[in-house]
Amino acid sequence: MNCLLSCALLRIDGEAHVMAVLRDITQIKKMQEVIIQTEKMVSLGGIAAGIAHEINNPLGIVLQAAQNMAQRTRPDFAKNVAVAQAMGLDMELLARYMRERKLDVFLADIQDAALRASAIIRHMLEFSRRSESKRKLCDLPGVLHRALTLAQSDYDLKKSYDFKKIDVSLHMDDELPPINCTETEIEQVAINLLRNAAQAMATADPPVEAPRIDIDITALPGGVRIVIADNGPGMPPEVLHRAFEPFFTTKAPGVGTGLGLSVSYFIVTKGHGGRMEVESAPGRGTRFIIELPADAPATVPQETSA
Repeated sequence: MNCLLSCALLRIDGEAHVMAVLRDITQIKKMQEVIIQTEKMVSLGGIAAGIAHEINNPLGIVLQAAQNMAQRTRPDFAKNVAVAQAMGLDMELLARYMRERKLDVFLADIQDAALRASAIIRHMLEFSRRSESKRKLCDLPGVLHRALTLAQSDYDLKKSYDFKKIDVSLHMDDELPPINCTETEIEQVAINLLRNAAQAMATADPPVEAPRIDIDITALPGGVRIVIADNGPGMPPEVLHRAFEPFFTTKAPGVGTGLGLSVSYFIVTKGHGGRMEVESAPGRGTRFIIELPADAPATVPQETSA
C-alpha cells in the first residue's frame, strides 16, 4: 500500500493541535505507472517502425543475392549451361561439389533466415501501425496450446535446457466470452512469457528442483483473464519495477534484448485495449496477469483439456 501523510498545526482555544490526514494513494500510483509505461510504448512503436524501414533495404539485397546465387548455380538452367560450356566448366561437377561441401545447404539457410527476418520486420511495421483490420474472433485455448507447442520445440530454449522437463498445466473455464484479437500477437505474448519463465528457472541459483508453469484462463464480467505463473526465483523489487521498461534486461549480453516484455505490454494494452500486470517476489515465483476485453455479451463453449 502507498500512503500520503499530510500534517497541519492548528490552534484551538489557544492550544496547539496537530491534524494528520493519511490517504491511500495506491491506485493513483498504479495509474501514474500505467501512464508512464504507455508513453514509453508509444515511443517504442515509432522506434520499431524506423528500425524496420532501415533494415528492409539491406535485407532485400541479402535475399536477392542468395536467390541469384542459387539460380545461377543450377545445372539445369540453360543460361548457366551455355556460359559454363563457353568457359569449359562442367556444371554437373560444380553441382556435385556444392552438394559435397554443403554450399547448397548454406544458400538455403541464408534464404530461410532472410525470409524469417523479413516476416519479423513486416510484423514490426504492422505492430507500429496498430491496425485492427486483422482482428477476428479468437480461439484463446488454441492460441495458448500453439504457444506451448512452439516453446517446447524452440531451438534457443533447448540450447540451455529442456522445456519439456517443466511441468506445465493449462486450465480454463468451461465457457469464455468471445474476444476479438490478433491471434499471432497474443500468441507472441504467451511465448515471451513462457520463454522468460523457462529461462529464469533454468538460470536460478540454487536450481529449481521441480520447475512448474501454471496457465489459467478465466471469464470476467467484461472479458477474459489469462494468468501465467511459475515457481522460479522471482524478481527483486528493483527489477520488478522495471519489468516492462524497453531495453531493460537482467540476462547476459547476447541472450536478451530487453524488448520481449515491453512489446508484450504494448500488444496487450495499446493493441488490444487490455491490462497487463506482474506480481513477483524473491523466492516466490512470478505471476503475469493479462486481461482482454470482451466484444460481445454471449459466451462460447471452449475445450478444457490441456
